[in-house]
Amino acid sequence: MPIDLINWKIEAQWLLTWYPRFQAANLKEVKMRGGAASHSTGDFALSGGTHQVLLIGQGAGDEGEALAPDGHGSSHVRGSIDVGFAQERGQFFDLEVEVIIGRAHQTRYLRLLPDARAPFMINVHASGEDPVTQGTAAVFQGVFVTGHPLLSDVVGPVRK
Repeated sequence: MPIDLINWKIEAQWLLTWYPRFQAANLKEVKMRGGAASHSTGDFALSGGTHQVLLIGQGAGDEGEALAPDGHGSSHVRGSIDVGFAQERGQFFDLEVEVIIGRAHQTRYLRLLPDARAPFMINVHASGEDPVTQGTAAVFQGVFVTGHPLLSDVVGPVRK
C-alpha cells in the first residue's frame, strides 16, 4: 500500500565546523555555523519543484556572516543540503549533503522513507592550493528526521 507523502515532513539539524589542523594555518580559531529547518511535502509543490536547497556557511538568511568570504558572494567553506522527494518512485525523500572547503569537497547521498531518523557526518581536509583554507579541515554533521507533521503545524497554535 503506497504511503501518502502529502502528509509527511522532514526536519534537519546541522552543524558546520571549520578548524585549523596546523599552527601554520591562516585560521587561528574554530568557526561554526549551526541551524535547523523543516519542510512538509506541501512546501515542494508550492515552490513548483521537487527540491529545497539549504545553503550553510555562506551568510545566507539569519545565519550571520560567511565562514570564509571569497569576495564573490560565496564562501571558501560551505555546506549544502538538497532535499527532494519522489512520490512516483516509491515515495521517499532523497538527500544530497555536501561540504566544500577550498577545492576539496565530499558529497553523501541518502534516501529516507517516512518515519526515519538518519544522522550524518562528513569530514574534509583542505588541499594546499588555497591560501585561505590551507592547513584546515571542516566537519559537517547533523540529523534528519522524517514523520507526520505535528497537529499544531497543520492547524496553527492552540489559543487559550
